[in-house]
Amino acid sequence: MTTTVGIKTPEGIVLATDRRATMGYYVADKDVVKIEALDDDSAITIAGSVSQAQMYAHTLRLNLEYTKNRRGWPLSPHELAKLAAYTVQRSGGIYGQFILATRSRGASTEGTHLWDVGGDGSLISKKDFTVTGSGTGPAIGVLESTDWTKVQTLKAAVEVASRAVKASIQRDVGSGNGLVVYTLPNQGPYSMRVYTFSQEVVEEGVKA
Repeated sequence: MTTTVGIKTPEGIVLATDRRATMGYYVADKDVVKIEALDDDSAITIAGSVSQAQMYAHTLRLNLEYTKNRRGWPLSPHELAKLAAYTVQRSGGIYGQFILATRSRGASTEGTHLWDVGGDGSLISKKDFTVTGSGTGPAIGVLESTDWTKVQTLKAAVEVASRAVKASIQRDVGSGNGLVVYTLPNQGPYSMRVYTFSQEVVEEGVKA
């Protein structure tokens, strides 16, 4: 019960989610951050069982740190994506679905990558955008109707992702209460901004 959006642009990747956590029809929390930064070059969104998703993100983070310390360089985007899928497969499945954003820096020409990681361990590379969670319907409607020739920058992608999450918040009872926006540029530090949901604050986030 959530809405998570991922958009890939020539400048990098934008992830956006709502902030509501539910237990059935009960709103258990209004201030959840559903994006986990795994390291300086990758992050994953959370949709599904909170405990399983948190353990999953923690396992990926530990593997990233261990591999970098042991061999001296980090996992490549494709290595991390395969690890993300294999970790789910080996656990027997996770109740949830995830969006993974990765990048490589320095001499590598791999750049940024956007992936769908299924709760069954499936792995799909996405060239433009993806959505997961109970608010997929309204959000995908916004994304499908977007003129992607005009979305070439991170700023433009933030605007589109914010509108998609806002649309799901209006129609999906499992999504709401705010907005979290994560940007991963091709070069430079990532950023994460958190907004409490109100008409004014969300509009401010769209224009940022």
